[in-house]
Order: sequence, then C-alpha cells, then structure tokens
Amino acid sequence: MDQAFQYIKDNGGIDTEDSYPYEDDDNKCRFKPEGVGATVTGFTNIKSKDESALQEAVANIGPISVAIDSSHNSFQLYKEGGVYFVVFILAGNVQSF
Repeated sequence: MDQAFQYIKDNGGIDTEDSYPYEDDDNKCRFKPEGVGATVTGFTNIKSKDESALQEAVANIGPISVAIDSSHNSFQLYKEGGVYFVVFILAGNVQSF
C-alpha cells in the first residue's frame, strides 16, 4: 500500500471514479488534475497486531487503511458472515488472528 500512497502523494492526487472510470485495458494514463477527488499529504505504518498503536493512530493521525492477508485458504473460503477469526498452531504455539 505504501507505493500506492506515495504515487498519489507524488501525483498531486487521485481521480474520482466518475472522472476516470475503470477500463480493462492497459492504456496510457489519462490523469487530469481537475478530476482529483482525494490527496495524500503523508502516511505511516503502525505495528502489526498492536491494538494500542491502532487506537493511537485513529485518535492522532487520521483515516486508517488496513491490509488483510487473504492468502490463507480459510479466509478465501470463509462464508459465515460476521467476524473472521482463525486459530493457528505453529510449532506448539497457539496464535489467534
């Protein structure tokens, strides 16, 4: 995600969906500054699995973007609804995610 945020920051913003609709072709960039819907002035990473760091970032930094590791089979096949929760046992240590 850092590369995406850096691109938006360096580019001076990112277009709205209305001004730059998705196309399934790899064409030349058609970015137009007048179509900017959002900008990025900075970004930072917080420690993974640290709820206190997340709370502090929400309170003091601003909007939060979250990445999810969706490579696990249990996540890809999840269809229960609600909160995804899984327990892994690695080398005898139980880890909950």
